[in-house]
Amino acid sequence: MNRVCTLALILAGFPAVLSAYTDPGTGMLLWQSLLAVSVGLVFSTRRALARLFRRDQ
Repeated sequence: MNRVCTLALILAGFPAVLSAYTDPGTGMLLWQSLLAVSVGLVFSTRRALARLFRRDQ
């Protein structure tokens, strides 16, 4: 048990090199999704407002 604790303390004292990888495709997918939702919202809102304020002749 003492050996395990000693080894854990020794390993905890050494700095570790950490590197992370972020997939660039994921970020672009989120931006494209937000853009598509925004454009769709603009078109549907415009259509709804036109229908609401349309004058009957």
